[in-house]
Amino acid sequence: MSTQDDNNGTKVYCTVDGLTEDEICKFLVNDAAGTVEEVKEQVSIILMPGQRPLQIFKHQRDTYKVPDYSEQSYFLIVDSANATKNGVLLCNLEAEHGFADAVRNLPDMACMTAMSLSVANSNWTEVREGTWHEQEPPVRRLAVYDNRKKGDRDSFHPLADAVDVGVHYVNDEGEPRSVGSIDDLFRYVAISLDESCDTDKLVKQHQQHAEEKNLDSNLIAIVDDKFATEGALLVQAEPRKELRCKPPVAGELLYWHEIGFMDWEEIEDFASKHSDFEKRLVEQRTSGVQTADPENLDTKEAGPDERRFKYYRTRSGMVIASIEPHEIPTTFSRPRQESDGLDENGEMGAVEDTMVEELPWDYYLKKDAAEEGG
Repeated sequence: MSTQDDNNGTKVYCTVDGLTEDEICKFLVNDAAGTVEEVKEQVSIILMPGQRPLQIFKHQRDTYKVPDYSEQSYFLIVDSANATKNGVLLCNLEAEHGFADAVRNLPDMACMTAMSLSVANSNWTEVREGTWHEQEPPVRRLAVYDNRKKGDRDSFHPLADAVDVGVHYVNDEGEPRSVGSIDDLFRYVAISLDESCDTDKLVKQHQQHAEEKNLDSNLIAIVDDKFATEGALLVQAEPRKELRCKPPVAGELLYWHEIGFMDWEEIEDFASKHSDFEKRLVEQRTSGVQTADPENLDTKEAGPDERRFKYYRTRSGMVIASIEPHEIPTTFSRPRQESDGLDENGEMGAVEDTMVEELPWDYYLKKDAAEEGG
């Protein structure tokens, strides 16, 4: 089955010179396909040396019919001769959040997951979260700094969280997500500074933080006093480059760069098109206007049912993020936190809580501005 003209099977693109089909399939041997020959029965190898991932996305979209949950919606990109160590890209032409997407995973697991996704046995949202938790192959976490002139750790929490989750929960219709500790983000590490400073000084400070916390030393997200109006400042230390982008898109860009899905020029282009993504969702939801851009790889038709994040304060004082709107009050179950104590059985079971107030997404920014002005 491993021929480029065969429309069946999971496509496996190789952008590395010199790898043979057998060598590529050897990377992909897994519990479900235990030999090279069995892998060949399940996949189609396509050699595209030197091509960028976004070029391959366009080729996949243009070449193969892609119904929902098909073998052609999900594919792999082998971009390293040492894929067993460095992993491969597991790709989704159009994820639930509306954009082309990718995660980096070990080749055997990526192959099994692509097959599972193609028959709807797996969910892309769960796949993304799984790669964040497993961190295999190891993808270095990123730093998000609080560089506001006035602000505390509590007010930094929802801002860092917005950067961290990115577009992950856009269009998610599940239960409201409990926002955990600021010290337990998915892909980023939140760092508060003793005092705000210019970007050059922060970049120099970051080298020490990166070494101490095993973070990426070259990519930095910064929340500063322009965050509310212009978004996060995203910085590449060497060669030095900067751009601004608003949540929820901002959080994805450095991660996509980190895993090799997009280079800096590509994330700049993406930011120029989608920094106002949340604003467009609100406008489309309220006006009912649909927009479509079939020539653009990373957009889809947008309808009035698309939503933005909403934040709710609960009776216990927690802040809950949700795509779905909720009436006030709404009672729900959530994981028990240490501050809740143990339940009547002495265990950390679920606890009932109640949403008592809806917060604007920039609640903390306005609070800080009011305090500074006062």
